[in-house]
Amino acid sequence: MAVFPANLTWVGLAKETVPGTAEAAPTVWIPVLDPKWTPVQTMLKDDALRGTMATTFQQVQGVRYDTIDYKSYFYLDSLVHHVRNLLGGTDTVTGSADPWTHAFSLKNTGDAQPPSYTAFLFNGSECWQMAGSQLVQGEFDIPAEGAPTGSYQWMGFPAVKMVSVPTNTPTALKPWAGWNTTVTLAGTQAMVYSSVKLTIKRETAPIHTADGTQAPYAIFAGPITVTGELTGVYQGLAGAPTDLANYLANTQPALIVQVNPVGDTTHFAKWQMSVVAYDESAINGQAGKYLEVESKFEALANSTDAAGGGQSPLKFSLANTAATAL
Repeated sequence: MAVFPANLTWVGLAKETVPGTAEAAPTVWIPVLDPKWTPVQTMLKDDALRGTMATTFQQVQGVRYDTIDYKSYFYLDSLVHHVRNLLGGTDTVTGSADPWTHAFSLKNTGDAQPPSYTAFLFNGSECWQMAGSQLVQGEFDIPAEGAPTGSYQWMGFPAVKMVSVPTNTPTALKPWAGWNTTVTLAGTQAMVYSSVKLTIKRETAPIHTADGTQAPYAIFAGPITVTGELTGVYQGLAGAPTDLANYLANTQPALIVQVNPVGDTTHFAKWQMSVVAYDESAINGQAGKYLEVESKFEALANSTDAAGGGQSPLKFSLANTAATAL
């Protein structure tokens, strides 16, 4: 009896040259936590009346798309691919030597669709290849006491089992630490935040047409929302952080979150939201613990964060060793 250990799992990504046409092998490998591949196949039930008290008589396959979900730590070589797909804008590279800075904003031109990816998931038994993949959302959790993580869900065409499995090439880079995060609110560095969470979500959906196949015609990447949560040490309404005061007055400051690898002041990932609107703010008075302020916000569309024109709620920058645009 065969038993396959989950530890043999690996995930890879490759940006597609032709949208929806699978790439042969990954160009980047993602160390993952809790990966899951789900074939989302609609089953059509035959419940037409036949003069009997039974309910269902036949079943046939309807349309299908697939999803691949996983969580990953922040790595200098792979984090950027996820945010690039979520925002979709052109990779603008600046610098004359290492570090090279890659900057992305929301794509608002042409068909406004991000570049699609082929996602690969080897589960210890076989390798599944999912073409035409677009991210539904990315959740970035940055706790001061732990390692920052990103949680991702890709939606794509029905995955196919590969005959020839690509050679696994895992990264040699280290994950990052949450304490090495800089939070700047309204132009001033805030030293009191214990946790930052950011969620980039797209209204992603399969487009099914009558074309003789279960697979979608395309995976549509729709409008984007950027939301977040801040948890900080409460020091009074007039003290830091100013989240409660901002919420009560509907003040909409700029928020910048930057994370650096430990021992590395050169390379970084930075989320810039020039206008954030607070939707909730509450003081947590849990017994035996210091007072905390817990707030929720949404980043609003603005021209400052739109590097490619139009408006964008977010501009993302990553400084790494790669001179070539993605």
